[in-house]
Amino acid sequence: MNFYEELGLLPSASLAEIKQSYKTLCRLLHPDRQQKASSKRLAEYQMRRLNQLLEVLSDPIRRRRYDQSVGINIDPGTASQPIMVALPRVPSETQATGIIWVAAALAGFALIYVLVQEDVHTSRAEKHLENPKLANASVVSGSGNVQEIAELRKQLDALQQRLTKLEGRANGTTKATARSDAAR
Repeated sequence: MNFYEELGLLPSASLAEIKQSYKTLCRLLHPDRQQKASSKRLAEYQMRRLNQLLEVLSDPIRRRRYDQSVGINIDPGTASQPIMVALPRVPSETQATGIIWVAAALAGFALIYVLVQEDVHTSRAEKHLENPKLANASVVSGSGNVQEIAELRKQLDALQQRLTKLEGRANGTTKATARSDAAR
């Protein structure tokens, strides 16, 4: 591959075309545009190569000597694409999008964890209240609400017993009234 092919030009290219191709490739291959260290080293090598190409092809005497040494006959249509291609860059939008997805996934996992933990604590509290032995026991685990619920449960049971007794008395009074009415 000759210098012209590396620049993507025909051997008959003008000095302006050579400089334009050089500038375009410099913008694409400049080491400052690369993010990885290995890519930067490769870009530095490519930039040195581009500078050598421009030195030879921009000087008419050196260009003529080069053309003769390589045996270039100016034959249009023999140029190919340059061998030096821009190294792919990861756009900052893609990086930001990736970070957002990772953050969303972590937030989702955290939410699932919190919900599972809440269900575990709720089921423990329900078991605690359903078991009469545990309902009367003092709660040592970190939640004071379970003890308060157990206390309220006791009070509710006492109220229900009193209500049942009152209903029984009321029914007994009603039955006695009904018997006396039936006897009449």
